[in-house]
Amino acid sequence: MDININSTKKPQVLLLGNGLLQAFGDTVSWSDLVKQMHINSNVDKDLLFANIPFPLEIVIRTNDNVDTQIKDITISDNNTFANKSVTPELYKRLEKLIDCGFDHILTTNYGYEIEAVAIGKNSINDYSLTKGKDHTDIVKRAENKFYLHTYYTFNNTNIWHIHGEGKNPNSIILGHYYYGNLLTKYKKYLDSVGYKYEYRQQHKQPQIINSWIDAFILGDIYILGLSMDFSELDLWWLINRKKREKANTGNIYFFEPNDCNTFNTKIELLKCYNVTVENCNISLIRNDDNTEKPELNVKEKNNELYRLFYDAAIDNIINRQKNYL
Repeated sequence: MDININSTKKPQVLLLGNGLLQAFGDTVSWSDLVKQMHINSNVDKDLLFANIPFPLEIVIRTNDNVDTQIKDITISDNNTFANKSVTPELYKRLEKLIDCGFDHILTTNYGYEIEAVAIGKNSINDYSLTKGKDHTDIVKRAENKFYLHTYYTFNNTNIWHIHGEGKNPNSIILGHYYYGNLLTKYKKYLDSVGYKYEYRQQHKQPQIINSWIDAFILGDIYILGLSMDFSELDLWWLINRKKREKANTGNIYFFEPNDCNTFNTKIELLKCYNVTVENCNISLIRNDDNTEKPELNVKEKNNELYRLFYDAAIDNIINRQKNYL
């Protein structure tokens, strides 16, 4: 069904990545995930791909058999994404974010931790997922891939898996080819919208959310646990597109600890796109810091700092939402 919102209220949108789950949950990192999918006998599985975007790395590791490898890790009994229970620490943080009352929660994650917490449990079964799945009226049925109009709704929380979900391998976006196809979908949809956003604002008409893209363009976006690596080309394009929209659009807040670099290309690019960057006064430790302090375990210390950062970021988001409401 279509989702109407008051024309005087900007949608409040949380975009949640994998970082929070890694800090407090039991989930694999992206690097671990691509290693699970590695089948290319011509390439060392433990090779570090430092100079190639993630969507191209997965092509090399699977020898351009991304589809097959995705199905192998999603249809097995040990489904990497679908069968994870929410740890108590993660549950506490997700519950706080859900209680903020966001109109929409977007996630690049393939698992169902958010859905589970939304119904007050540490896991969710297939029956509940099927019952909670919905789609806007612009499509006749839930999409099998490219989830522009398909979402889950639990206790007034709309949850959109913008890069697909673990129980449907056809929907998962991995690999350069699929990111490109997804971006084409974004462009086609926004071209069809035309000047409707601006027209409805001028005529005091309620906006209609036919897709999570509408919420992204019109709303205030809070990005948490998502590194915004340059390989996320679809999201970078949408941020730029949001800035160019003629209608009155919301703000974007990007949360990430300071990495202590003297010049951070990503942060500077985000600022060019009018994104507010919040580091919550927390800085990570550089790898070369253990040269002067050999007793310092940089990885463990940074893991601790990330956990402190996420708690501070969640408090920041809660306060912003209180002020907004």
